[in-house]
Formats: sequence, structure tokens, C-alpha cells
Amino acid sequence: MPCTNCFKNKIDCQFDNAGRFIRCEECIRRDRSCDSVRVASSLNRLIEQQEKLEAKEEEAGDKVLVLHNQLAELQSSLAEAVSRLQRIRKIKKKVKERGANLFERGMQELDKEGNILPALQSHEEWVVKDLQSLGVPNDVEWSSLGLGNDFNDVGSLLDPDVDETSSGVAGH
Repeated sequence: MPCTNCFKNKIDCQFDNAGRFIRCEECIRRDRSCDSVRVASSLNRLIEQQEKLEAKEEEAGDKVLVLHNQLAELQSSLAEAVSRLQRIRKIKKKVKERGANLFERGMQELDKEGNILPALQSHEEWVVKDLQSLGVPNDVEWSSLGLGNDFNDVGSLLDPDVDETSSGVAGH
């Protein structure tokens, strides 16, 4: 391997065949220091360093590949979880809409019943008046009228929870 001096001057760098000198013939002739040995060892160090870097590069490439595969798995899992979340939210929205629809229908039924309740109360008052006109007492024993025990849970003629003065039946 040529020394730096011979390389710069484009001279053939030659050593004594007997190996007596550590400098090349040109450096001896010019009385200069010769770095041919250092150049060779530096080259060896550079080659070793390059081999180590190539090994590290391959190792890093393998690590990148492993991480890439893991990332692909995570992305797939993420996509699956997001899809599941979307399905759940769609179902939840539909259930909520159905619940609101059922609630609305129930409210409409209650409104209809609201129109029916006054009619039922009026009819109940008419029946109570009719029974009272026939002499049926308020605390009637329904089984004594030959109706059996099926009507024992009906209770008294007048509902004790309703104010008798507001029902229109009181005083009769």
C-alpha cells in the first residue's frame, strides 16, 4: 500500500526486499517520514469498521422489519376495533331512536287515554249513583249480593281516595 507521500506524487511506493527498513525507498531518499504502515493499519481499521457497520445495518433492518410487522398488526387491530365501535354506535343510535319512537307512541296512547279517562270517570259516577239509588250501601259486601268472592277486591262504592264533594256523588 503506498504511503501518503508516494500517493500524492504518483510514485510507485517500494520497500527494501530484505525488510530492513520500515520506510519506503522514496521516503528514505527524500529523508521523510513514511506512513505506509499506518495507512495499511488505518485501512484495516476502516475495513473492520465498515464490516461492523454493515452488520449493524443488517440488524437495524431486521429490527425495522419486525417493527413494521408489529405496526401492521396494530393497524389491523385498530381498524377492527374502530369498525366494532362504529357498529356499536350505529346499533346504539338505532336503539335510542326506537326507544324515542316507542316513547312517542306511548305518549300518544296516554293522550288518547287522557280523553278516555274523563269518560270512564263519568260512567263510574253514573254507575255509583245508579247503585246508590237502588239502596246499595257505600261499604257493600259484594258476596252478599250473590256475586261470589270474585268482586271482594272491588272495595266500597265511593273511592276513599277521591274527595266526595268533588265527585258529584256526595249528598245523594
